[in-house]
Amino acid sequence: LPGAHSYTAAVAVDVAGITITGLPRGTAPAPHSRGAGTLRHASSITSTTNIMNISVANVEVAYLHLIPALALAGISLTATAAVNANLHDLTFLMTTAADTATFGIQATAVVDRMRVANCFAFVSDNQGPWIRTASGFTNSVIEQCTVMLDGTTAWDDVIEITTGSDNVVVRDCDFIHGTGALMTTI
Repeated sequence: LPGAHSYTAAVAVDVAGITITGLPRGTAPAPHSRGAGTLRHASSITSTTNIMNISVANVEVAYLHLIPALALAGISLTATAAVNANLHDLTFLMTTAADTATFGIQATAVVDRMRVANCFAFVSDNQGPWIRTASGFTNSVIEQCTVMLDGTTAWDDVIEITTGSDNVVVRDCDFIHGTGALMTTI
């Protein structure tokens, strides 16, 4: 429902084929709008865990504003079974104390056929990557997103795709930095 929601435990997404969605404000953003519109739902966490852990296939997550806690993730894909994840029209606010272990989206297992589209991430200083894989992505796409860095510290890894990745496309995304800070690798 609309409003700010703070969880004390991670949301375990362990039912295949479900959709988790917030409500966009007004009409849905137009296709190819390069970033989610104004959202009515904000999710954050007050414990030492990720906001959402996805461990199953065919999950769609949309129209949420995610605020990961220090050294944690907004969304974590935790099993190779998390194929066909469709993460779209999301916003991420990564402005806790700078910590390279704070992630917007992370995969701790090899994830196949993931789609991240039409998202907006606002980051201050040197956080962890907005999108990070520890084991590799395969046959996946990151498209039509906007990532904005504010602050005076360079950001080491905006998108970190590691060894074991194959057929990953990053296309039609905008990367913006302010106040002289640099995004050093994508």
